[in-house]
Amino acid sequence: MKIQNYRSSSIHLYQKQLDQQKLTKKRSQEDKIEISTQAKELQRMSEIELERQEKVQKIIEQVESGAYAIDAKEIAKSLIQFYRKQ
Repeated sequence: MKIQNYRSSSIHLYQKQLDQQKLTKKRSQEDKIEISTQAKELQRMSEIELERQEKVQKIIEQVESGAYAIDAKEIAKSLIQFYRKQ
C-alpha cells in the first residue's frame, strides 16, 4: 500500500483558512483620520473670519446706501472703556 500526499492536504486546508482570515482582516480595516487641536483651532478661526467678512459687507452696503448711522456717544463710551482697561 502506497500513501502519497497524506500530510500536504491537511496543511493546505489550514493555509486556506489563514488566507481567508487575512482577507477578512484587510476588509475590516478602515482608514482613520485624526485632526489635531491646531487644525481644529484653524477651522474655528476661518469660521470667525467668515462671520467678520459678512459683518463688514453689511456695513459697507449700509454706508453706500446712506443707511449707516454713527452714534457718537457709543463710540465715546467704547473709547473710554478701552483706555481704562489699559
